Amino acid sequence: MYREMLSPENKKKMRDKRIKDKEEMTSDYQFGYFVGEDIFHTTLPTISIDSIHTRNLLYITEEEEKEFYRLEDLWLDKYERGKDKAGEEWEEVMKFRRKMESKYLPHVLDCIYWSMNIRDVKEFKKGLRSSLWNCDICHYNIEEDDIEIFDDKEFYFTTIRFKLGD
Repeated sequence: MYREMLSPENKKKMRDKRIKDKEEMTSDYQFGYFVGEDIFHTTLPTISIDSIHTRNLLYITEEEEKEFYRLEDLWLDKYERGKDKAGEEWEEVMKFRRKMESKYLPHVLDCIYWSMNIRDVKEFKKGLRSSLWNCDICHYNIEEDDIEIFDDKEFYFTTIRFKLGD
């Protein structure tokens, strides 16, 4: 149905952009993107107050959960779509969330894989970052300079390391 709503000009623009993006996409970007998908499905932790959960779900206490939802309700009571007048309330929700992240999530997340042959680390990280950003639940720093990738001394394993956001 959505496709029928697009004008022929917009369909052509979208198609041309997809073709250009595909032509510019590298295999290391794609490799990084799919490794990010694997991290999401196997390793990435979330906490019970997150709106989306992974298989690695960490539970906060019942009291903490009640406090989070109390703060969130205060914010939602004052929130108006397009006119967020609840700045202080939103800050309180985010402050509490960051406290729970710091308390429950590992501060360093090591994702260990069989030895990887990454030829273009920059492109690999761009793909990895794109995947983890798209999942909408990554609490870790995913800026290119914040992602560490290294092999063990024997070159048996490659580790991708993320650090918890501030």
